[in-house]
Amino acid sequence: ATGSPEAAFACDSLSWAFALPAAVAGLGFAGLAATCPERWRPSLRVVGLAALGALALATLMALAPGCLTGPYGQLSLELKALFLDNVTEAQPVFDYAARQPVAAITTLGPPAAALAVALHRVWAGPGRAVWALPLILLATALALGFYQVRTLPYANVVAIAVLGAWLAALAARHGVTSLRPTRAAIPVFVGILVACPLVHLALGSALMQAMTVASGGRIAAPETPAAPEAMTEGLTGPEIECLDPASSTLLAGVPRGQVLAPVFYGPAVLMLSPHSVVSGPYHRAGRAILDTISATYGPPHQARAIVEARGVDYVAICTTSRESAVVAKRAPEGLLAMLLENDIPAWLEPVAGGGATTLRLWRVSEFRGAQP
Repeated sequence: ATGSPEAAFACDSLSWAFALPAAVAGLGFAGLAATCPERWRPSLRVVGLAALGALALATLMALAPGCLTGPYGQLSLELKALFLDNVTEAQPVFDYAARQPVAAITTLGPPAAALAVALHRVWAGPGRAVWALPLILLATALALGFYQVRTLPYANVVAIAVLGAWLAALAARHGVTSLRPTRAAIPVFVGILVACPLVHLALGSALMQAMTVASGGRIAAPETPAAPEAMTEGLTGPEIECLDPASSTLLAGVPRGQVLAPVFYGPAVLMLSPHSVVSGPYHRAGRAILDTISATYGPPHQARAIVEARGVDYVAICTTSRESAVVAKRAPEGLLAMLLENDIPAWLEPVAGGGATTLRLWRVSEFRGAQP
């Protein structure tokens, strides 16, 4: 009853797609428990449970069969390929490691160390029952990382408690209350290094650098395109990504309207101004995301058709953002790349900025008589 009315059968949140099968399972289980004769053999009880499970599954298949493939089962293959596959947190851990190996080592290092500690305590140490729960939580969170890396922060949360308890026990066992005597403090110091994410970051960076040198550059971490240093020199992070007050001033200087901007810049426009946007990085807005990608990646005439169909008033591009650099590299003949080169179609009119900002804004002119 508390689900979104606009996503009544969504696969990625609590919806009727899950609530109704759960109700079938729960009520059916209660019914079996109330009516099942005590003389039934265990095998008959298993048959009853299997039938109930099949009924719950059939309910799900009847309501939302796409949900059988996961929380993104209702997304089109095109949207998955063009958008979702580029969202870092939605990647399996192996894909994440291939794209960002150093970050993967940093993120996985502490939970892996905590898992080893928990396994050792459960296997051989005293009080193994106390360590069973954190072991299960760690193993589950790490296993879910093989589906999506967005679950790894949960593994790190549990790892903090596990590694903290381990370090405290290590210090107590060696009688360490200070750095003296140094010899007794060495095991605790090593333990701190094992638990520290910055150490894993340094090790991951050193490992990738060593592999790059040893392979003559054949093995190296993929580089994400970025704006030329000459364009970003002296700018702060918010200024580079057009999240600064000057960008807000530019957006606020024109009448309220709808803005076509690269997908991941859409939320910034909403935050900085009263304008609406065609899309943002929210997978349920699938058609809008695909239209934005088609407009920014495609040639001007393709963008023009989408702009006209959606009633777009402005086009906004952050010239120094990483997103713009990625789009320009992937689609060098597309509209966004042309705008970065100051090759402006006749149906776009530049809006003069009121301050020093790398955000560029164009007003959509009348289409009558305008050339692509």
